[in-house]
Amino acid sequence: MPSYIANKSTFPLCQANRRDCPSITPLLENVVTERAVSAKILTRITFINLSAVYVATQRQQVNPARFLSATLDQYTLFLRLLAAEITRSSPSTDPATYITPILRRILPSLRLYSKWLIFHHQELSESTDFWNQYILTSTSLQTIWQDSSPPKLSYPLEEDFAAAGFAPLEPLDTPESTKRKHKRDRARIGNRKRGFDKLLLQWGRNGGDSPSNNRPDHPNVEMVLRLADLLLDALELAQVPVRLTVFELA
Repeated sequence: MPSYIANKSTFPLCQANRRDCPSITPLLENVVTERAVSAKILTRITFINLSAVYVATQRQQVNPARFLSATLDQYTLFLRLLAAEITRSSPSTDPATYITPILRRILPSLRLYSKWLIFHHQELSESTDFWNQYILTSTSLQTIWQDSSPPKLSYPLEEDFAAAGFAPLEPLDTPESTKRKHKRDRARIGNRKRGFDKLLLQWGRNGGDSPSNNRPDHPNVEMVLRLADLLLDALELAQVPVRLTVFELA
């Protein structure tokens, strides 16, 4: 029997606070750290989690907070793993040296969660431990680009195509959200109506996946772009006034 099933005492990141780790979360931690799951599977789980929160909210389920809590547990886990991997890496001016096998698995999912957070941060309770971990991880990301600016995406990544038109990554349809737009809303992942289609169109005009298009040869280049995009999202969130919507447990 695999150790991540037989021995639950091997979940180091979850020992400190058990209430943040429902049964699926420590199991997920171990299959990731033991490299027993691919990035594609983790991305699919992310889509399922975000869909569950969206459907529960839109259909006014009895307790959407439970779906939100489960999603935040897994999001927080990935943030912990990211911070731990950065901390374990030797300081370097080359961001690619921070890319590890674990980060290759979780970065696409973290980027999806990050785009969801941009539009739905006001739904998170002020008391959740999620924000503490988010701040710690964002601070760790800043150490990678202490003396330079993080690079910006100029073409869509694999998860961008998968998320195009994905409703949970659309902004909330409220009078306030319609009135107040942030500068990066027009280029948000999955938000085709507000400009993501422009990124896809420009990419296609430049040759798409044709040999003439100068896409990176090494996968670490795109992983670094994912790290940088997470930091850019965190910097954007730091400038957004937060109005909280707290779900009461039934």
